[in-house]
Amino acid sequence: MKNSYKEDGEYVIIYIIHKGTIYECIIDKINFEIVNSFNTTWHLNINRSGHLDGIRTKVQTDKVRKQIWIHRLIINCPDELIVDHIDGNIFNNTILNLRIANFSINGINSKLDKNSLSGVRNVYLEKGKYSVRINNVRYGRFNSIEEAIKIANEMRAIVFPECKRKLSDQLMKNVN
Repeated sequence: MKNSYKEDGEYVIIYIIHKGTIYECIIDKINFEIVNSFNTTWHLNINRSGHLDGIRTKVQTDKVRKQIWIHRLIINCPDELIVDHIDGNIFNNTILNLRIANFSINGINSKLDKNSLSGVRNVYLEKGKYSVRINNVRYGRFNSIEEAIKIANEMRAIVFPECKRKLSDQLMKNVN
């Protein structure tokens, strides 16, 4: 690996430089050998809409160039599935923060859309009230955002029981 790094207890911090900014990618020390085995530089990937996708590198063998994602490498994810960062932080690539998931779970666990009027996932501001919708099913309209957040969390737990991440605690700080 051509990136700078440092060992910090049971973790290794890999420094990713993107447009003059240094980012810290954290991995477990036990995965350092496989990540370090690539004689390339790990880069931050930003998709077309400007969202951070993850940390990747490219390797070439027999004139075929292949992209390798650090989170897929660490968890050895099958091609037909995806890797979900449980805490939503693409720089936290520790084993306890990664899980193999389908697109539905990953989407529910993704960060809030930057154009959200309510500031809360699955809660929409409609005609002065807060509406809760998950997968195009409406679960009611509420006068307060606190009521809507409570119902949204309850319904997400029912609709997506395998998704452990609770967004309400973090989001309630934004409301208060």
